[in-house]
Amino acid sequence: MRVGVGYLQVNADGLRLEGDSDFLFHLHAQKIDSREDSALLVHSSENVTLSARNTNGDVTGSVSVDGNGAIVGKGKLCVTGPEGALFEHSVRTPLVKEVLNKELKLESPTCSLIMDAPKGVHAKALAGNVDVTANFDILLHSTAGLESKK
Repeated sequence: MRVGVGYLQVNADGLRLEGDSDFLFHLHAQKIDSREDSALLVHSSENVTLSARNTNGDVTGSVSVDGNGAIVGKGKLCVTGPEGALFEHSVRTPLVKEVLNKELKLESPTCSLIMDAPKGVHAKALAGNVDVTANFDILLHSTAGLESKK
């Protein structure tokens, strides 16, 4: 069993650790980077929690990961980047909203996209149109009313 840190170098910019490092208690850092040619791996036998704090020390956001999944604190998950977010299975959320002045796209390029809710699914554009595009038919089904095909 190895306990401690790998190669440790202290310089004017901070600390540089190379190799595997074990921390028995909390680790506080302003920034953690991996080398350009390798991934940053964070592992724990119990859970991993990353927290952001303001100048008063209050937690303003957090991500907690354990064997049951991941929890994003403060009530919202913001995914940024050119490709957006990729989910391999279902996603449950009360709201999907675009970033201001950016297009929101829900897409399933190889299968189907299903939106389902016990009290209905609502799509609303506060300014502009709601556009639905398909290569073939657009089908709207109602289990208790009229059915439309366009």
